[in-house]
Amino acid sequence: GQTLMLTATDDRELNQKIVSACRMRKILVNTADDNLCDFYFPAVTEKDGVVIGMNSGGKSPKTVRKVREYLEGYRESYEYKNE
Repeated sequence: GQTLMLTATDDRELNQKIVSACRMRKILVNTADDNLCDFYFPAVTEKDGVVIGMNSGGKSPKTVRKVREYLEGYRESYEYKNE
């Protein structure tokens, strides 16, 4: 009865086995720190109802985090200057 699976073990081989089992059963799967995902969780920043979501498709999560942090810092700087 599963339709969605998250796997985040510290064993890459086990994660790959879980991904294979899910795909055989047509279950969408996300595996942490790998690009074998059927879906991704975006890095999100929100202010006053405006939401920006970013994702690198599993290729460069550190870069996405840095871009999110930059945007949040820019937003805070902009708000400070315009008060």
